[in-house]
Amino acid sequence: MTSPLEIKGRPIIQGRGLTSPGIVVLYTLSLLLVQTAESFISGQPGRITGVLLLLLFFAAAKLGRDGTLFTAVVTPPLALTGTLLFATVVSKGFGITTLLVAIVSNLARLAPWLLITAVVSWGYYFIAERRRTHSSQQPSDPS
Repeated sequence: MTSPLEIKGRPIIQGRGLTSPGIVVLYTLSLLLVQTAESFISGQPGRITGVLLLLLFFAAAKLGRDGTLFTAVVTPPLALTGTLLFATVVSKGFGITTLLVAIVSNLARLAPWLLITAVVSWGYYFIAERRRTHSSQQPSDPS
């Protein structure tokens, strides 16, 4: 088990860490907050939201309980799409054409960041699983 984040020798989070639903809430609320702020500043989500995706993965991997890494890997595209849908409906209304064009253009703008996050997170996941599998195997008897 990894060592917890500490301040002055005391863990920041008391207990075992975030569960899978907690990781989903972490992604969703953080993305919604940052996308809203970025939309007010520049009119559309972009670099700040993209960098946040990558940072949220590492936060979820560090703060999650054992066994929640898969949730941390698969949640970013789902949470991003959900928060983009919600933010677009709130800002542009429920016109189907306007809604679809806005969602597709926002997802296209964030696609490079989503791809980078996917490559990094899936790579981290496969490396962690390989290490876990190799460390749990019993050494073979050479005789």
